[in-house]
Amino acid sequence: MLGDTIGPYRILEELGSGGFGTVYTARHLVENEIVAIKVLRAELAARADLRQRLLDEAQLLRSLPPHKNIVGLRDFGEAHGRPYLVMDHLAGQDLRDTLADGVLPIDQALDIAAQVADALAAAERGGLVHCDIKPENLRILSDGCVKVMDFGIARAADAHLREIAGTRAYMAPELWRGEPPEHASDVYALGCVLYEMLTGHAPFVPAAQGDREQAAREVAQQHLSLEPDWWPLQQEAAPASLVQLLRAMLAKVAEDRPRAVHLAAELRRLAGAAVAGTRLAGRAAADDDTTRPHPQAGAEDDDDITIRRGAPLPSTPHECATPTPGAALERIPSGVRVSLQRHLGTIDLGAEACRAALCHEGALLTGTLEGQVCRLDLRTGRVESWAVVPRSAVRSPAWAFAAYRHRLWLHAGDRDCYELEAAQGRVTGHTLLPEAAMSLSCTGGWLYMAGARAELYRAPLNDVERRERFDLGARLTGAPVATQGAVFAPTAAGLVCLDTHTRVAAPVGPQQTARAASLMPGRRLAVVYSAVAADGAQSSTIGLFDVAALPPRLLATVQASGQSAGPAQVAGDRIVVSYRDGRALAWDAVVSDGAWQLRQAWPSEAWEGLRVHSGAGLGAGLVALAPCNEREGKLVLLNAGNGRPVAEQPLSGEVFVAPLWWERTLSVIMARGAVEVFRITLVAQG
Repeated sequence: MLGDTIGPYRILEELGSGGFGTVYTARHLVENEIVAIKVLRAELAARADLRQRLLDEAQLLRSLPPHKNIVGLRDFGEAHGRPYLVMDHLAGQDLRDTLADGVLPIDQALDIAAQVADALAAAERGGLVHCDIKPENLRILSDGCVKVMDFGIARAADAHLREIAGTRAYMAPELWRGEPPEHASDVYALGCVLYEMLTGHAPFVPAAQGDREQAAREVAQQHLSLEPDWWPLQQEAAPASLVQLLRAMLAKVAEDRPRAVHLAAELRRLAGAAVAGTRLAGRAAADDDTTRPHPQAGAEDDDDITIRRGAPLPSTPHECATPTPGAALERIPSGVRVSLQRHLGTIDLGAEACRAALCHEGALLTGTLEGQVCRLDLRTGRVESWAVVPRSAVRSPAWAFAAYRHRLWLHAGDRDCYELEAAQGRVTGHTLLPEAAMSLSCTGGWLYMAGARAELYRAPLNDVERRERFDLGARLTGAPVATQGAVFAPTAAGLVCLDTHTRVAAPVGPQQTARAASLMPGRRLAVVYSAVAADGAQSSTIGLFDVAALPPRLLATVQASGQSAGPAQVAGDRIVVSYRDGRALAWDAVVSDGAWQLRQAWPSEAWEGLRVHSGAGLGAGLVALAPCNEREGKLVLLNAGNGRPVAEQPLSGEVFVAPLWWERTLSVIMARGAVEVFRITLVAQG
């Protein structure tokens, strides 16, 4: 091809080649100008659909208004049966080549991401989704300007597609489900690229590098159900707001991701606040003096993948597992001391607190028995409260909260359920629940409602009046957990599996009272059961289930003495359960001789005279317990790796709600309306 002419252009040299086309440097024979020309590969030129695809790219680029961060289209045509595009010749190198020298400084990575977000915002205004944002398609010029290239698989946002193409390391969960690409799909891909610029590897990579199909399945499962490893970003050099933004960009649900135009502004703000030239350090050694592997994102052509769509998507909300289980058990680096400090001091709500709270978008949400909803910003310490619930509708401290994006649902023990703007406290809706004191949870576009009867209800978030009712056959004893196509409900008769398609509910596993269920990575479920012997002795059983397919399969069980407090906390393959007598126990789910086992990792010590009655919180490589009685208590941090105490803080009285984590902030709500907020820091020992 070198030396040949294509239209009025002479080919000078090859710049690069992918699975679809080859890009050359070329010179205009008349104007003597150097350009880049993209030509369909010769072996593909016989396919009319691929020839049309390249010409479609030209039409898409031509439809976009000129933008400094999008490569400009000069000309297009067809010669010798091969279509071609003529674009600006861009001196510089693509981001993949830049990353070959190692991770980028935080400010540079954020600046690159902000420029790409500007390009995506322009594409969104033009009604286009790029569909293949990756380092190879981002060109960095000598002056630092970033150009987004290769709109070869871009689609109109409203196009009806029979297949979806992309690069597996950067494909959003909705694309793996065969759903149409959205503008949010490009934001997700940019989140993967930003993670890679900061850490040196993509957030999700397969273990089976040699088997393309197996690798695609592994990466698909990770994109769909796992969180990235946030450990490399939890350093002093990486502000909490950066991690929060990345979490939003990589949200499993497209609607939870920021729009590109708002994303660009936030990335620039963070870039301006970052210390110039600062890079994230390599991963710290774990407390067992081992380090985690450093997977590398490959850039091979076989990373390209096409997913064929099946039947049109239903108009009802999709179902997906939530909350998203942690991808790995974080570990405390060796040679550091854990410091527990009051971050925002003690916040007085001014009345007795309700027995419910949640952390949502960087804020702690709770309520008071006066009918107020309180929002505490965990970054600034700002407290807001709104008189939402009439005092007559506050029937007990047993409130319930559920949140999705900017929306909040709550009730104060009665049947009245209120919908609010979570940030402003403005009431936007009201409905009556089927019964009082129901638990609420949002999962995959549905609001689930469960009470003390043998009934479970769900309604689409956009129309909570349109409820479905399911008969579970036994009284509910814990909050249900929803996965794709099924809901698992703890009941007095054991765990009940409800197939939401057939509407059939069937008990699975041990036939004793199930208290709580927690979703684990790999589509597994940890269930806590309780039993009382004839002599009054209490015990608990932990069950491990495979819920990847129906009916679910019981993998292993283990028994411990004592009464459990709250649901199991899970991270990776570790399960942590707190007990009323002040202990915590941890088990690891392992495969031995071809069978699953629950192997005890550690027991904690017990705190004499105090009891845990509000569960435990797990995060940042630590387990937070709050053993207390009516007069005194303690906030105790355990190393999640070995169960040893690493920090302790006295508390004055009874704790109402299990310790709540957000980033490295820990919140504890006391019975008399005080909220204690602590900051967790790791201090290097000299």
